[in-house]
Amino acid sequence: MTIAIMQPYFLPYIGYFQLMNAADSFVLYDNIKYTKKAGSTGTGC
Repeated sequence: MTIAIMQPYFLPYIGYFQLMNAADSFVLYDNIKYTKKAGSTGTGC
C-alpha cells in the first residue's frame, strides 16, 4: 500500500497528478501550523 501526502498548490505541476495516480491513498495536507522561527519563510531570502 502506497500513501502520498502533499500540500495543495495554487497551480499544481504534472508530477503532482502523477503522484496521485501512482499512490493507493492520497492525502491533501492543508492544515499546517506556521511558525516564524521555523527557518523557512517561503520568501526566498
